[in-house]
Amino acid sequence: MMDKITPKIDFKNELVNPFDLKGQVILVAGAYGGIGEAVSWGLALSGAQVIIAGRDKIKADRLSNDLGNANLLATAQQMDASKVENIRQVVDDLAKQFGRIDSLVNCVGIQKE
Repeated sequence: MMDKITPKIDFKNELVNPFDLKGQVILVAGAYGGIGEAVSWGLALSGAQVIIAGRDKIKADRLSNDLGNANLLATAQQMDASKVENIRQVVDDLAKQFGRIDSLVNCVGIQKE
C-alpha cells in the first residue's frame, strides 16, 4: 500500500552534497557574535556569499575580512535589527547589489544586564 503513495527517491543523486550553497546569497543578522560567527563561517565554507550584518560596522568588517582572507565570500553590512526601516533599506540595497537574497539567518540577540 505505501509504495503506491510514497514517491521513489534516488537519494544518491538527489542528496549529493546537501550542504553545497554555491551561488546562494545569505544574509546573517547578528553575524559577528558567538553563534552568528560560527554560522557565518559554516555558510561561507559551504560556498555561500555571506552578508555579515550587525549594528557594529567595525565588527562586521573584521569578520568579513577574516572570511575573505580564507578565500571565502563575505560582505559586511551595517544593520540595526531594532529599526524596521533600516532592515528594509538594507534588504533593498542587497537585493539590488546581488540580484536576490536566498536566505536569512537571524542570530540577533539582546543582552540585558
